[in-house]
Amino acid sequence: MKLKKSPYIFLSGGGNAQQSRLLDSLFVEKVGGRKILYLPVAMKRDKIGYEACFDWIISTLTFHSKNFLDIDMVTNLASVSREYLENFGAIYIGGGNTYKLLDEIRKSGFDKLMVDFLWKGGIIYGGSAGAIVLGKDISIVSEEKDRDISPEGLDLINGYSIKCHYLNKDNKVIRNFVKETKLPVIAIPEGCGLTLTPLISQNKILGEGIRIFKQNVESKLSRKTPFWKDLVLRYPI
Repeated sequence: MKLKKSPYIFLSGGGNAQQSRLLDSLFVEKVGGRKILYLPVAMKRDKIGYEACFDWIISTLTFHSKNFLDIDMVTNLASVSREYLENFGAIYIGGGNTYKLLDEIRKSGFDKLMVDFLWKGGIIYGGSAGAIVLGKDISIVSEEKDRDISPEGLDLINGYSIKCHYLNKDNKVIRNFVKETKLPVIAIPEGCGLTLTPLISQNKILGEGIRIFKQNVESKLSRKTPFWKDLVLRYPI
C-alpha cells in the first residue's frame, strides 16, 4: 500500500510530564500545526473530572510549543465519525484503566476508525493504558481487569504486547505471560518511549531500560538487537 504520509505511533511507558518530556516534545514537533484529538476515556471520571484531564493535556503539551496547539477532547467515542477525524493530525490516548479503555474503543467501533486514521498518515500517541491497547493482548495487565471482555488488543505493533510502568520486579509476571500466551512483550519503564513508523531509519528509542521478552529470549532493546527490525510498522493484511 502506497502511503501519502507516514503513519507514526508514539508509545510512552508512563510517568509524569517531566518524565515523558522527550517523547512529548517529539510528538508536538511531529504534529506541527495540525489538530490533536485527546481521549481520556481510560480514566474513571465524571464531567468535572474530565475537565481536569483537559487542563492537564493542555499544560503538558503546550510546554513544548511556542505556537498555539489546537486540542479537542472527546469522552464519548461513539460520537466520533470518520468525517470528524479528518480534521485531526494526531490522536492522543491517555492512561487509566486498560480494560475500560479497550471496552470503550471496541463497543463504539472507534478501533476501526483509528486504524484507518493511522494508515492514512495519522499520528497516534499511546500513554500507559493508551499504549497497552495498541498491542496484541492487554492481559499483560490482568490486575486491572474490571469487566469481562476479550483481552485482544488492536495489534498494531506486529504481534507484540506492551507492558508500561515496567520495573525489574515485573519480570516474573512478564515471563509467565510469554510462556502462557506465546506472545512477545515490549516492557517500557516510566520516562521511556518509542516512536515507530514503517521506516526503520525514522524509529527512535527514548530513555534506558526498554526490554524485549520472547520465549527463552530476553534483551535490552537497542538499534543493534535483531528485534529492532520487528518493530517497523507494517500495514495489516
